[in-house]
Amino acid sequence: MPQQQQQQQQQQREMPTLKVTTTTWARDSHDLFDYEARHVNTKTFYIQRPMKAFRSGTDIQLIPEGVANPTNADYLVRFVSDKNGKFQVVPAERSGSQSTNPKKLWLIVKDLQPTGHIIQENDVIKLGRFKLRVRQCVKSGDVQPELRLDDSDVPDVGGAPGDDLKQMQCRICLLEGPNEDDPLVAPCECKGSIKFVHINCLRHWIKGRLQNNGQSDNSGSTFFYKQQQCELCKTAFPPAGMANGEKLQIVQVPNTQPPFIVLENLVSPSQQQNRGLHVISMAEKKILKLGRGHESDVRIADVSISRYHATIRFVNDNFVLEDHNSKFGTLVAIRKSHVVDVDSPVSVQVGRSAISLSIEENPGDVPIEGSDAPAPGGNNNPGSGSGGGGGNGGGGQTDGNPDASMEGGDGSHPPSQANDGSSGG
Repeated sequence: MPQQQQQQQQQQREMPTLKVTTTTWARDSHDLFDYEARHVNTKTFYIQRPMKAFRSGTDIQLIPEGVANPTNADYLVRFVSDKNGKFQVVPAERSGSQSTNPKKLWLIVKDLQPTGHIIQENDVIKLGRFKLRVRQCVKSGDVQPELRLDDSDVPDVGGAPGDDLKQMQCRICLLEGPNEDDPLVAPCECKGSIKFVHINCLRHWIKGRLQNNGQSDNSGSTFFYKQQQCELCKTAFPPAGMANGEKLQIVQVPNTQPPFIVLENLVSPSQQQNRGLHVISMAEKKILKLGRGHESDVRIADVSISRYHATIRFVNDNFVLEDHNSKFGTLVAIRKSHVVDVDSPVSVQVGRSAISLSIEENPGDVPIEGSDAPAPGGNNNPGSGSGGGGGNGGGGQTDGNPDASMEGGDGSHPPSQANDGSSGG
């Protein structure tokens, strides 16, 4: 063997190597991955330089950076290294090619045991196919929940400059003019004689609607807030408004004892009736349950969610998310990048593929992806990954029953028949 080739092999053995193990579910349904499936396609790669991962059918291939993307393939993820030699997993970037579809990157929570994922504000959590955004994490103090479903400014509800409020009538109590502690406001798009309402009359009406809909528990510290609409013009009432330079709270928030967390349902435009905020105090709870079962504190009526899907604990002054062996997993969105350290392997999900990443400090004589030529990787490269079947199958073997149970571990209905609705604790 030439001396130069021996030196190259020795350098490869000494370089930190990223071990990439991909597992792909044969069924393509709502970008779900079935963690209970036995028949999956598994491949293993070893890389020492930046690579891009693509999926065609159930086959995964790695391609070096700088090489043209394949056509008609799902662009899954990028593997890069920083100036210190540390590997990072990065979401796939959107390119000009319409045939290469970048996929969203998610962190798999179940592989973070026993520590779980420490929740941060603005985290997006995915349970099955249902998504929640973390609006607030309040650990202590006098802070109360912010009942905002968007980032728009607080609207002016004081009426037009020419309105003579002393002559205006409240459309609920029918009394004219504002009172000292009960101003008239115009909170919606109604005009004429029904434009104004006393703020206390409106608060009382909204409170009655929330209680009738079962959106608050008896203590008031845990409730589900859904924005109420005017029954006449169908405009959503804002939680707060400005009148004469003063901010008025239209929706009165129950006194919520910290620590508490606020989770927002993220729903499609066709499911806006299910949009709302789960406000849950953990002052008297050790565990917050999320799932489809009736005993859940945050109950989500979707068949892709297990009856007891995940938990949130308040431990060491942190809100910690843990998976409860769910069928379709508990995930957290990765927006920028995630470092893979020697002591902390990482597992991510991209659509119906789960990818496990770990650092091999002394990889030995293993085939390194793209070490010989920058040709598209995967099966055509001398350093290609090993195609082995996960569970009971060989490479590329699929589940013998493509119509197997799609419900959260205990049913038989496919997610396409599910309802995105949810009801809060």
